[in-house]
Amino acid sequence: MIVDKASLVARIRRALMGQEQITLAELLAEYPLEHGLAELVAYLTLTGEMPFTAIFDESFSEVAYWIDAEGVHKNARLPRVIFTRERSA
Repeated sequence: MIVDKASLVARIRRALMGQEQITLAELLAEYPLEHGLAELVAYLTLTGEMPFTAIFDESFSEVAYWIDAEGVHKNARLPRVIFTRERSA
Protein backbone atom coordinates (compact mmCIF):
# COMPACT_ATOMS: atom_id res chain seq x y z
CA MET A 1 0.00 0.00 0.00
CA ILE A 2 1.31 3.42 -0.96
CA VAL A 3 0.20 6.46 1.01
CA ASP A 4 0.05 9.68 -1.01
CA LYS A 5 2.04 12.08 1.18
CA ALA A 6 1.25 14.98 -1.14
CA SER A 7 -2.44 14.48 -0.35
CA LEU A 8 -1.70 14.54 3.40
CA VAL A 9 0.35 17.74 3.01
CA ALA A 10 -2.51 19.32 1.04
CA ARG A 11 -4.97 18.49 3.82
CA ILE A 12 -2.74 20.11 6.42
CA ARG A 13 -2.14 23.19 4.24
CA ARG A 14 -5.90 23.61 3.67
CA ALA A 15 -6.59 23.35 7.39
CA LEU A 16 -3.89 25.91 8.19
CA MET A 17 -5.25 28.45 5.72
CA GLY A 18 -7.95 29.41 8.22
CA GLN A 19 -6.09 28.91 11.49
CA GLU A 20 -2.61 29.03 12.97
CA GLN A 21 -2.49 25.40 14.08
CA ILE A 22 -4.34 22.10 14.03
CA THR A 23 -3.75 18.89 15.93
CA LEU A 24 -3.45 15.57 14.18
CA ALA A 25 -6.52 14.40 16.14
CA GLU A 26 -8.56 17.32 14.76
CA LEU A 27 -7.33 16.57 11.26
CA LEU A 28 -8.22 12.88 11.62
CA ALA A 29 -11.71 13.83 12.82
CA GLU A 30 -12.21 15.55 9.47
CA TYR A 31 -10.22 13.06 7.37
CA PRO A 32 -10.35 9.59 9.00
CA LEU A 33 -7.46 7.23 8.28
CA GLU A 34 -8.14 5.30 5.10
CA HIS A 35 -4.86 3.35 5.02
CA GLY A 36 -4.50 2.59 8.71
CA LEU A 37 -1.15 2.53 10.41
CA ALA A 38 0.75 3.28 7.19
CA GLU A 39 -1.13 6.56 6.79
CA LEU A 40 -0.66 7.46 10.47
CA VAL A 41 3.10 6.88 10.18
CA ALA A 42 3.16 9.00 7.01
CA TYR A 43 1.61 11.92 8.92
CA LEU A 44 4.20 11.51 11.65
CA THR A 45 7.11 11.55 9.21
CA LEU A 46 6.21 14.68 7.23
CA THR A 47 9.41 16.71 7.45
CA GLY A 48 11.70 18.74 5.27
CA GLU A 49 10.63 21.60 3.05
CA MET A 50 7.07 21.80 4.33
CA PRO A 51 5.06 25.03 4.70
CA PHE A 52 4.30 23.99 8.28
CA THR A 53 6.01 22.64 11.38
CA ALA A 54 5.04 19.53 13.33
CA ILE A 55 5.36 19.82 17.10
CA PHE A 56 5.22 16.69 19.26
CA ASP A 57 3.80 17.50 22.71
CA GLU A 58 4.60 14.54 24.94
CA SER A 59 2.78 16.07 27.91
CA PHE A 60 -0.52 15.03 26.26
CA SER A 61 -1.48 11.87 24.45
CA GLU A 62 -4.14 11.23 21.86
CA VAL A 63 -5.55 8.12 20.26
CA ALA A 64 -5.87 7.55 16.51
CA TYR A 65 -8.49 5.05 15.33
CA TRP A 66 -8.93 3.12 12.09
CA ILE A 67 -10.44 -0.06 10.68
CA ASP A 68 -8.02 -2.48 9.03
CA ALA A 69 -8.54 -4.42 5.78
CA GLU A 70 -10.21 -7.28 7.70
CA GLY A 71 -12.68 -4.91 9.38
CA VAL A 72 -10.94 -5.01 12.78
CA HIS A 73 -11.00 -1.78 14.80
CA LYS A 74 -7.47 -0.64 15.66
CA ASN A 75 -6.00 2.26 17.60
CA ALA A 76 -2.66 3.77 18.53
CA ARG A 77 -1.81 6.09 21.42
CA LEU A 78 0.69 8.81 20.51
CA PRO A 79 1.89 12.19 21.75
CA ARG A 80 -0.24 15.14 20.69
CA VAL A 81 0.94 16.28 17.27
CA ILE A 82 0.35 19.93 16.42
CA PHE A 83 0.86 21.23 12.90
CA THR A 84 1.57 24.98 12.88
CA ARG A 85 1.77 27.42 10.02
CA GLU A 86 5.25 28.68 9.15
CA ARG A 87 5.59 32.33 9.98
CA SER A 88 6.79 34.70 7.29
CA ALA A 89 9.96 36.58 8.11
